[in-house]
Amino acid sequence: MRVRELWEAALSSDKYQPVLDYIEQYWEKCIRQPEKAGSLRNLIMHIGRVPLPRKFVSPNDGYFAGTQFYWDTYFTILGLLDSDKGKLAKGMVDNLLFLYKKFGLILARNSYTSLGRTQPPYLTRMAFEVYEAGAADKKWLDKVMKIAQDEYETVWMSGQRYDDCTGLSRYRPKYLKRMLTVYESGWDVSARFSRGEQDVLPIDLNCQLYQYEADFLKWAKLNKDAKAANRWRKVMKVRQEQIQTCFWDNKTKFFYDNHEGKVGTLKTLAGFYPLWCGAASKEQAKRCVAKLKKFEHSGGLANSEKMPLSLRQWDYPNGWAPQQLTTIEGLLRYGYKKDAERLARKWLDCNLEVFEQTGKLWEKYNVTKKSVGRRGRYPTQAGFAWTNSIFLRLHKIITNN
Repeated sequence: MRVRELWEAALSSDKYQPVLDYIEQYWEKCIRQPEKAGSLRNLIMHIGRVPLPRKFVSPNDGYFAGTQFYWDTYFTILGLLDSDKGKLAKGMVDNLLFLYKKFGLILARNSYTSLGRTQPPYLTRMAFEVYEAGAADKKWLDKVMKIAQDEYETVWMSGQRYDDCTGLSRYRPKYLKRMLTVYESGWDVSARFSRGEQDVLPIDLNCQLYQYEADFLKWAKLNKDAKAANRWRKVMKVRQEQIQTCFWDNKTKFFYDNHEGKVGTLKTLAGFYPLWCGAASKEQAKRCVAKLKKFEHSGGLANSEKMPLSLRQWDYPNGWAPQQLTTIEGLLRYGYKKDAERLARKWLDCNLEVFEQTGKLWEKYNVTKKSVGRRGRYPTQAGFAWTNSIFLRLHKIITNN
């Protein structure tokens, strides 16, 4: 057989091919063109919406049509890059830069209703993903990284989101803090912030900022800036020590959020973020891997351990694509390849089984029943950009390995 015939035969034998085909055609349904500010349509149909300068992919073509979220963008562009849509991925990052310049932080979504509120920070990761995929040049990378450094310093390392006592950061929107802290976390809603706590130091947020610091170090090396590189090494060392002490419980051998100076007790997949960013020691990683059984089910990983009266959409029994990816990437980083591949296949198979039943991918899944995820504040949405993207990325992982 010729090479092309062999390739086509390989594709046809991939049980995931129907889902891959669905994802490729679904991109077009979710692409939104830049809107002209002040148009009659914008005023009537999109009250509160901030028009964006570049085309972007919404989470879906239904409930979230026309909306670009901050942290969704990171996971979405992974799939766009894997689908050779680098220009679109770059444009979505440019939209976030536009929001930052306009509002002094990257709004949780492109809406005036999100004033004073952001979401988990992934801007440096986006910059390097787009740059390393060849979708942007060094000049663009420098522009994004400069804004990311300003975001790091003014949004996360000063003001209401900075904890002077520990040097760590927290979620704390400018308005309606008690109500909206959980929304800024992205985990809306979760038992992690069940009472509107404003002083929780989240383990995942501080790991995301550790990743920022690692990316700033990488950028400094790329620029051959030894002074900056040395600075970021020192900053990373301090945060790593804090992550290993403030969030690690030596009794149960796991990472938790920190509540008013005390390590929490609720086990969630946020506890695997130190593996994702590389801040955990090898021994801590080993102990975390031993806790996978608390989260692992037939359809993948639940977002939290089982708990009584679990009704929140970011808790058990729901599993979400972003936490599957970050946990799996963390396992791969520390050499737990078999665990990573097993979990990736479980999630892909769950997505496939529900797709065969419904013809769609979904925002979240009930991983205990391998079904559409339990609803939250709104009906569980089909689509779905970050689920689609992470399906592509995990499929790539199991195919390449």
